[in-house]
Amino acid sequence: MIQFLDALRAEDDTRHILDEHVADNDEVLEHLLVSDLLRRAEELHARGDDDQLSALLAILNSALRDGDEYLNDAVAVSFVEDARIWDPTVQSFVESWPQDLRDEAERQRRWTQEHQHP
Repeated sequence: MIQFLDALRAEDDTRHILDEHVADNDEVLEHLLVSDLLRRAEELHARGDDDQLSALLAILNSALRDGDEYLNDAVAVSFVEDARIWDPTVQSFVESWPQDLRDEAERQRRWTQEHQHP
């Protein structure tokens, strides 16, 4: 978690999101913070700001790959799942993700398909 927070603090674009989150909540609430980061990533993608989007996605990808179980869960649920990965209109956004995030999206898609009721 410390590496994740340090990475967010190191980027001008995400530092203010983290600072605002801590000011509002008096602590880091992983799922809420990751939800804020999802909204920012969607904004950057819509604007075509590939450099800042890539930096943010790299932080989230690393958090998913290297974070503890709580951070991993926050990224899997509050970023990947909440990005509406089943919606065809977000496919270009999902395709912009680094490999670990795309792998998680695919894992969730497969699980959903396997567990749908007839």
